[in-house]
Amino acid sequence: MTAAAGLLASTLFILCFTATSSQNYQQRTRSLSGTPATDGNNVTNAEIFRIITQQLLDGFAVWRVKMFNDRVFVEKTRRSYWLGDRYYHMDNDYYWKSRDTCAYRMNETERKNLVYEDGLPIFDIIYQ
Repeated sequence: MTAAAGLLASTLFILCFTATSSQNYQQRTRSLSGTPATDGNNVTNAEIFRIITQQLLDGFAVWRVKMFNDRVFVEKTRRSYWLGDRYYHMDNDYYWKSRDTCAYRMNETERKNLVYEDGLPIFDIIYQ
């Protein structure tokens, strides 16, 4: 009886440990096209975030995101980045349905002053 109780206790411990360790890491990048996606390099992600939000957040006035200022092309990565998921699919010049599309979920610090023109917060950066 004690061996069965010990086995049960160790099994419960292992299940609880794996459940808590898998909750610690949550992937921030997801594919909207159904293809595999990874979070990539944190240093590169921070640099790209700085580049695409610099015009909106680092000026003398904080801008709000509208349809005409939501896209930024970054030559270094050769990708288009859209702030938020509201307007990217309406971009007839730069959004292509045939290309892989991914979304990067920003944390609270990153999305602090990023809002749409109507005041709703922006949670994702969409890129192709």
